[in-house]
Amino acid sequence: MKIFVLGISHKTAPIDLREKLAINDRNYDSFSQVVGNHGMIYELTPLSTCHRTEFYGVTRDEEYAKKKVLEGLSAMAGLSPDQFEDKCYFKTQNDAVHHLFRVTSGLDSMVIGENEILGQVKEAYNRAFNDHITGKVLNVLFQKSFSIGKKVRTHTPINQGKLSVASIAVDLSQKIFFKLHEKTIVSIGAGDVATQLCKAFKNKSVTNIFITSRTPERAESLATTIQAKSFGYHSLDSQILEADILVTSVAVDKPVITKERVQQWAKQRKGRALFMIDLGVPRNVEEAAGKLPDVYLYNIDDLKFISEQVLMERKSAILDSEKMISDATVSFMNRLRKEFSGFFQS
Repeated sequence: MKIFVLGISHKTAPIDLREKLAINDRNYDSFSQVVGNHGMIYELTPLSTCHRTEFYGVTRDEEYAKKKVLEGLSAMAGLSPDQFEDKCYFKTQNDAVHHLFRVTSGLDSMVIGENEILGQVKEAYNRAFNDHITGKVLNVLFQKSFSIGKKVRTHTPINQGKLSVASIAVDLSQKIFFKLHEKTIVSIGAGDVATQLCKAFKNKSVTNIFITSRTPERAESLATTIQAKSFGYHSLDSQILEADILVTSVAVDKPVITKERVQQWAKQRKGRALFMIDLGVPRNVEEAAGKLPDVYLYNIDDLKFISEQVLMERKSAILDSEKMISDATVSFMNRLRKEFSGFFQS
């Protein structure tokens, strides 16, 4: 038996490919069904975030596991494996364990040391656990990964400074708008990313924040929490006329903001600039909209240049964290071989 991970991330593929390979509620079950198929894949945990789509599993045939996961991604995205396989990575045993520990510690993130990934991995694991597609090995592995992620953040300064894509997005807004606190923000979405964004704007003394969602209760709840205002999803076209910044982070299969829609906004805004931050994967705003006059569109990959500055600031913490993770990987694999003697190959 071998532990494996197959994935694609911001390090290996651009957003236009990652968004095609993102897992959502509609396609999740097709992957969970490969567990137990012919006894080749015993356990599986899919993980999908704005930066990565990954599958952690336990198999007795790594080539079979790789083939089945690639086939699933191919069917889901409507792409031939030849169109994306070279952008994927496949790791087994120590390498797979080491990779997961780096992910939960924030070392494999676009923003080094960011905290959100730990919660996202926990959520992915809990879903797989509740769907009964994990087992003894992944249960032990993921619990250990959470422990390592916490240890790295506790014993190194890896998460000091800018901690998330949301805080970096707000930092970029502040560089563009001299008096950010006087600007009006419209947020489409009221999930975790939108919550982080809106709170980050609040921390910069922005008071004019308007929130909408396809689930009105979520928009109202977030607005109440941060003392903002909510509005009906179908009132976006009128509400946007007063906005300086539009942030969007909703789970959709295709953009909800088209070029044509933004053109209509531009006519009514009469040359007033609109700054748009699209943190959705798949993207929420049509790429062509960013080429319109007085429209400035940034997606999640555009924030990479700021995250590289954070990387430089955290070099010493990264070295300490990598040592912790390497030691933990060796210790964990030794533990597995003792507890499952004869079960795991080297």
